[in-house]
Amino acid sequence: MIRDQDDRFAVTNEVEIGQTAKYAVSVTATNIDCAYQSSGSIEAKFLSTVPGQKIELYKYNTNGSMQGPIRPNQSGVFESLSAGKYKVKMSYLLSGVGQIRCEIERDVEVTSPAPYRGIDRGYIGQYMCGE
Repeated sequence: MIRDQDDRFAVTNEVEIGQTAKYAVSVTATNIDCAYQSSGSIEAKFLSTVPGQKIELYKYNTNGSMQGPIRPNQSGVFESLSAGKYKVKMSYLLSGVGQIRCEIERDVEVTSPAPYRGIDRGYIGQYMCGE
């Protein structure tokens, strides 16, 4: 039971603590470990089986607009990404209501380390991995 601000009571549904929501999602990014490479990745997935799942990746431009979807796939694994801000759009068909799609969006960023300067045999310059 719950009580509102006017001291009225209502019966509620039971809630179990620790349950995973039916449409819970996980979105993780793997950052680039070497400057100037496109080796980042994003993995997006539903934590349980959902009807008609669709996963799309968009990239934010520097002016805030978006490009995409880029590299659409149903696995939700997007590899060889450059550094930047991305939006993952995940959707599924609402059960028992025809072709209505419900959508979940998450913003995620793939980062890259700044290049470092080094001295090698009298040369001063910017170095990348493996040099």
